[in-house]
Amino acid sequence: MAGLTRLLLLSLLCLALSWTPAHSKDTYCRNRFTNNEDWIYCTKFGTSQSSRVRVKLRSKFLARHSQSPSISVGIYKDQDFDKIINSPKKNGLTCKEKRDLASEVMNLTVPADAQWSEPVTTSFINSHLPRIYYFAVMDCEHVTQMAYRMMPKIEVDFNIVNQPAEGDPVDHFSYEEQGTLPLHLTLLFTFTPLFGFAIYKCVQHQRTFEMNHSPFVVIILALFLQLGNLFWKVLHLLMYSSNGKGIPFFDIVSLICQMLSEITFSALLMMIAYGWTITFNDLDIDNNLDVYLPVGSIVIVIHLVLAAMTYVDFDAHHKYHDYAGIQGWVLIFFKAGLFAYYIYCIRANRDKIPKRSEKFFRTFTLLGSVYMLSVPFTIFASYFFQPYNRQFVFTLSTNVVQLIATGLMIYQQSSTHSGYFKASLNAQGILPTGKLA
Repeated sequence: MAGLTRLLLLSLLCLALSWTPAHSKDTYCRNRFTNNEDWIYCTKFGTSQSSRVRVKLRSKFLARHSQSPSISVGIYKDQDFDKIINSPKKNGLTCKEKRDLASEVMNLTVPADAQWSEPVTTSFINSHLPRIYYFAVMDCEHVTQMAYRMMPKIEVDFNIVNQPAEGDPVDHFSYEEQGTLPLHLTLLFTFTPLFGFAIYKCVQHQRTFEMNHSPFVVIILALFLQLGNLFWKVLHLLMYSSNGKGIPFFDIVSLICQMLSEITFSALLMMIAYGWTITFNDLDIDNNLDVYLPVGSIVIVIHLVLAAMTYVDFDAHHKYHDYAGIQGWVLIFFKAGLFAYYIYCIRANRDKIPKRSEKFFRTFTLLGSVYMLSVPFTIFASYFFQPYNRQFVFTLSTNVVQLIATGLMIYQQSSTHSGYFKASLNAQGILPTGKLA
């Protein structure tokens, strides 16, 4: 099994190193123009200094129609887009005022037969610092759904690529996403030996104490899910680097694994805070529903809501990492609530903790606090970085915290010199049944 895992990881590494990146973004937006929405934001794309951006657009109706109207796509530099979003006007800028702010306007004719139009292309060089370009579709003349109410939705397909220099391969990744594939691959190779080490220590622990219920099992499960998150993310990014779309199903599976990993590790912290292996060993689920049900429900619900919110407003103009905007504030609120419950568990069981465990519990409280507050802190800290660097910073910092927290928990569980071992019931020679050894 270990040999197969090493072979699989080696194959992924070779594939990533030999992969010819196609730095582009392939996406679409479907629109129905109204009097209140004759200008609609669609997507954004970041580029590095002196890099050439190539844009290819096409459009179609989702169903046949008698008319072939013309619409426009505006390309905006970040500072000009900010003028639209932060307009001091009460009702905002008009469609024509927004169009005038565009650095370039591309016109598209939508075929009446619901087939794709002929592609319209353009290219430009970003000669300044790295910047984000924003793309919006508009019907300032009101010749689409505002003139024909039964007109079907219009789909506009965007293919946007970076080309660092003439003759270089194009790149499907927007500038803020560049480096994510090597980063996730590095994290995958970092977590893998930790996973193997945890299994090895778990087997040793089982042979020594003959415990059916051990925190090691929970740690291994959390690591397995985290490896699943990184593995599926790497596969998605490999495909994204080729076609600009990736495989969304892989990305969703990766997100689910990430949330389940956080659920598992957070639940472990909650249970130890409640006294598991410190004041009691057996997990009597039937007779302790008042303990496990609220802990499990709170942790699971919070993380599942956060997972779902990752895809809310996907590619919105304000989202430079997974939890920017309102989702980030909701995440901070939920994580703060989870942290508050964690502290409640510790305070509620402080009187039950023997004196031998007090030093460890102080260290454990700090460890759990850092883990649970890492995401809110990273969201705040990311605003000190440029928008195009925030996704990289967010991914790196949250994974490093999880790596350190998991590594410390493995050490606490495996070393007979650790504070946890000295505080646990195992150090007192008490068997899982509660009898003295």
